[in-house]
Amino acid sequence: MKGCVSAAVMVLCLGACSSTDETQQAQAEVDRSDGYRCEKVTVTGSRMPIRRCTTQAQREQERLEAEEMLRKGRVLSKE
Repeated sequence: MKGCVSAAVMVLCLGACSSTDETQQAQAEVDRSDGYRCEKVTVTGSRMPIRRCTTQAQREQERLEAEEMLRKGRVLSKE
């Protein structure tokens, strides 16, 4: 039994190291090539962040829309 517990601990420790620099480098290359970027966003009312991926064009459009709402002095909900 003691051997099974130590084997399980070793598997968990090695599994935690599975995130490699290659994965991070590949993601960085994608980010730089076409402006595609993913980020973790926490939704109001939840502790669980969600992964949100957008392109450079989408982020620029959202920025322009936010500036326009601020300029008009009101915020409209999308319901």
